[in-house]
Amino acid sequence: MGLRRNHRSVSGSISCRPRGLTKLLEQSKKIPSPTLRLNVQDAIFQRFAFLDPQEALGHVEEVDWQHRDAILARVFAEWSISNLDAATASADTLDNKQQMVALKSVLQTRYDLSVSNRHNLVRSLETEELAAMLLNEYQTLKLPDNPDAAWNSLTSDGFDLLSQIELATSIAEQWMEQSGFEVLPRIMESIAGNPGYDIFLAGFIHKATLSNPQGLFDFALELDESIREDVLSRISYAWGQMDPFAAVQAVIASKRNAYYRSASLRAILRQWAIASPQDIFNKRSLLPRYVQLESLGYALAEIAKSDPQQALRHLESLETEWVDISILLDSLVNGWAETDPHGALEWVTSNSNELGSKFRDMLSDVLLVLVQSNPQEALSIAQSHPASRRGDGIEITLIQELSRTDLNTAIDLLPQVRDETRQSVYRNMSFTLCLQGQSKRAFELARDLPESEQEHYLESVFRHWARFDEEGLFQEIENLPSEELKSLAAYHLISEIGDTPVLTKEQLDHAKSHLNDGGIERSRTRDALEGLLNRL
Repeated sequence: MGLRRNHRSVSGSISCRPRGLTKLLEQSKKIPSPTLRLNVQDAIFQRFAFLDPQEALGHVEEVDWQHRDAILARVFAEWSISNLDAATASADTLDNKQQMVALKSVLQTRYDLSVSNRHNLVRSLETEELAAMLLNEYQTLKLPDNPDAAWNSLTSDGFDLLSQIELATSIAEQWMEQSGFEVLPRIMESIAGNPGYDIFLAGFIHKATLSNPQGLFDFALELDESIREDVLSRISYAWGQMDPFAAVQAVIASKRNAYYRSASLRAILRQWAIASPQDIFNKRSLLPRYVQLESLGYALAEIAKSDPQQALRHLESLETEWVDISILLDSLVNGWAETDPHGALEWVTSNSNELGSKFRDMLSDVLLVLVQSNPQEALSIAQSHPASRRGDGIEITLIQELSRTDLNTAIDLLPQVRDETRQSVYRNMSFTLCLQGQSKRAFELARDLPESEQEHYLESVFRHWARFDEEGLFQEIENLPSEELKSLAAYHLISEIGDTPVLTKEQLDHAKSHLNDGGIERSRTRDALEGLLNRL
């Protein structure tokens, strides 16, 4: 069923909670490309609908009008997996056009429903005209005799996948039925980049997985690397919902491609834990020991989200089976923190002596969740605990994590950071800002530092600036307030030159003209720099 393509742009954010997803949604509205904006928002709404479908539905109106149907379909696809009755009841509150979109998505996603259940589903909406239209569409669809030619014709120039997604799915299914799994790469390539790609592929691969999960999984392991991970993640998602125990057994038995087998196993175990964590406990003895440990971790995390005390009792019962249950305890506390960070924080703090060396790591994990909803409280708690011998404070990780979802708030917290960790926190922020194209803002943060620390910080800024925006740094050199800073910037600009320089020879010569011994010595040795210059 519904599973997003692996959007690398949001890969660090896919595990956000609703509050963080709301912030990501706001940020996504600024993406200039409509196609990329839809793809990112599709990923956000899938996670949103998984966590809180009702709240996700409330945000659909914030999406561009031309994309609302696609996002609405995504929400109901995900919702129909977790709670079909609730999804249907919610669809009943929509207007006729939105009902059509919602119910089509539900019917397309829930291929496992019998014909009678499909009839009951549409009748439950008490909209006879809509019900008749939908049932007729599914019952009378005429498929072509030559699906290969039909697919090529359908996906020719000007093809709008979103508006014809059901017809495309039906043709693709018939094509695969006639010609086998080998058509899958051709299908994916022909619609790559289309705004409806993810919605189509989710339903299509789910249906194929229902028909022959083992065969499709084995085939996917041999796919080209460019699409292998995407396909395997979707198969694992569907198989893990359909029959997770059988899926786990099959993946373990497979002998091909250990890396992707491991990734698929993790995805299936997560789905199993979400659907039935108790079932994992009941069947753990049937699994290899290494799989037991991972599966129990996922199960404890899921149980802890709703009943942390029960999860703790389960953990206690495992002490006789495992010499070290610290990994399982980590999973439990992380799951607990997702839904009740204050409760998890209180438990970790009150058991600090028993946790020993694990206390600091667990406290950090809980605060990483709390910082998203209450950054000031999380920072205060982090700084109430001493930094490590190396000067590492929990706040370093906290602010770095917060900067991914709320950059402005993270920057506002910087002046409160204690002396021991300030340089590390500011250096991390310089990387984040330069990566996001805000190098000038990173440079300006130097003013907030004591003069004795500004030099080391600016060293970091120029290094990252040169790495991510050579042209921008070159243009800014003349505006720097001192010759020493100009020299330092020029040094890092030259140091970051790769095999394909962005700057012209004339620009590089101009940058070299700013070099002086003082700037050079602050960075590296004169000999090292001269070696660089000789390569230009």
